[in-house]
This record gives sequence, C-alpha cells and structure tokens, in this order.
Amino acid sequence: MVPRDALLFGLGCERDESGWVTTDRTGRTSVPGVWAVGNVADPRAQVVTAAGAGSAAAFGIWSLIVFGRPPLRFGSSASNPAR
Repeated sequence: MVPRDALLFGLGCERDESGWVTTDRTGRTSVPGVWAVGNVADPRAQVVTAAGAGSAAAFGIWSLIVFGRPPLRFGSSASNPAR
C-alpha cells in the first residue's frame, strides 16, 4: 500500500522510516494545524479504525480551538482538561 499523501508531504509533514506521515494520538502532524488519520497515517487502518482515528482527531482539533492547545491527555474531560 502506498499512502496518497502528496498534500501532506507538500505541507512539510514528517514521515517515519517507512514513509508514513507521523502523528500523535489525536492525529496531529508535525505541521501546526494539520491532522492526518486513516490510511494516510496507518497502513493497517480499516474503515472502523480510520473512523475512530477521525474521532480522536476531531477531539484534538476541538481542544485546540476551545483551550488553545491540544489535549493534555487523550480522554480528558472538557470541564477539567488536566483530569
């Protein structure tokens, strides 16, 4: 499988040694404001896991918008982000 990541590569996203875009647990890439999920970041991703990764990315984006930073810990509550 070859990732179709020309846009992400053009934006300057880092890749791992296998050529896949590197992300954190919420799908955030090395480029501020850019997230990647699914088969562009994980060669094993299937529809269900890609959907789950999309949900994690949405949470990371939401946290950045609401709190001005990514989540301190994945799964933190909105009322107490440090929890």
